[in-house]
Amino acid sequence: MTGKIIGRGRESGGLYVLETTIPKMPNPKVPKLVACSSTMTPLELYYRLGHPSLPILKKLFPHFQKLSHLNCESCQFAKHHRYSYVPRVNKRVASPFELIHSDVWGPCPVLSKSGFRYFVTFIDDYSCVTWLYLMRNRSELLSIFSAFCAEIKTQFNVCVSIL
Repeated sequence: MTGKIIGRGRESGGLYVLETTIPKMPNPKVPKLVACSSTMTPLELYYRLGHPSLPILKKLFPHFQKLSHLNCESCQFAKHHRYSYVPRVNKRVASPFELIHSDVWGPCPVLSKSGFRYFVTFIDDYSCVTWLYLMRNRSELLSIFSAFCAEIKTQFNVCVSIL
């Protein structure tokens, strides 16, 4: 920040050797020279640059032109495809909103900016769709459940059978 030079260095055999301006210390274990690596493996550069494609890496570092591939485990896992969920063998319901699971959570130790401390979830067993409602007090639960049932009736023309 001051613009003061704190050291000068030179490259020697793949290392930058820094000659520091540290004043002579009474402790003989403090080295006068400090060194750090100036060369990195292609994989280290690949990780540090955020996993660019191999052609981009070769453009940035022409001395990697002979490189044919990079074995990055993270990239291999990212390319794997997931299979859809296996349908349940003992499916309990045959249509949406026959069975709704619910859970109330709270009080949260930290009050939200809008003043909420609790929330309630409603999960349709058939489709696994989840509704989440925020609450300031637990006493709001009955009115929220009534509003949820009314929404299901209005939007899907179905009544909730089992909660």
